[in-house]
Amino acid sequence: MRGQVIVALMAVVAGCAPAPAPSTPPAPAPKTSSPHCDHEGLNAALSQRAELQLAPDMKPVSGARICRELGEGERLRARFQVTPDRCYAVLAHALPGVEALELVLWVDVPDDTTSVLRLVADTVLAQDDGLVATIGAGDDCYRFDVVPGWTELVPVVAEVKVVTGAGPVAVAAFDAR
Repeated sequence: MRGQVIVALMAVVAGCAPAPAPSTPPAPAPKTSSPHCDHEGLNAALSQRAELQLAPDMKPVSGARICRELGEGERLRARFQVTPDRCYAVLAHALPGVEALELVLWVDVPDDTTSVLRLVADTVLAQDDGLVATIGAGDDCYRFDVVPGWTELVPVVAEVKVVTGAGPVAVAAFDAR
């Protein structure tokens, strides 16, 4: 209290009034969409498709399941790393409102890298399209074999684009462990 009185006296002496106390708390910052898929319907659909379309040993890749509301022409990207000769699958799914999707898996190598992977940067590794899209379903899993003899982790992007329509869209990556 004493500090407030001193500040108020200093303001009067300086010829200015103290700022009034805020009457309402500041508005919360706008919400940003989570990078993780928290849409119940999409999670259920992806889980059901994974059970039906993927080999039993395929498990979700940590951090590679993302969902968002997208409009026509908008894209959603899940970044993850693949180990050469390991089995992978990617599922893209949409709820009503979206009529067509395009799913592409590509190598994501930074421009400033000196790695031999720079030679295949942005190379489309696999793709599919439709109302739902799948890379590596069943026994035909995806294996990175673009650079013969490569044994290090490879950064990739699974990108899903809404070709027609708008609505909730998800993409999820799976691997065999």
